[in-house]
Amino acid sequence: DTSADTAFDKLEQIRASIEGLKIILPKGQGEATLTVSAGIATFPADGTNAEELIDEADARLFRAKAGGRNRVAGRLTLGSTRPPQPSGLEMTG
Repeated sequence: DTSADTAFDKLEQIRASIEGLKIILPKGQGEATLTVSAGIATFPADGTNAEELIDEADARLFRAKAGGRNRVAGRLTLGSTRPPQPSGLEMTG
């Protein structure tokens, strides 16, 4: 049992950690970086079966990518006291 806020925070930690990695390419070809986009859906707020949850998480993943990639997108619950998110984060309804 993981709340949407906890899942969002954990995925944001993972996203930031991966973003900070520098990958040294072979044969002196320089460096590369990776980014992560993710969509979060939780039971039962976003779906009551696996298909609904996957569909909602998938839609949010595409919103994260459309919003500039390297983002985590989830549902902002009503009454949340979370501060506005920096540009790498997105919580949507």
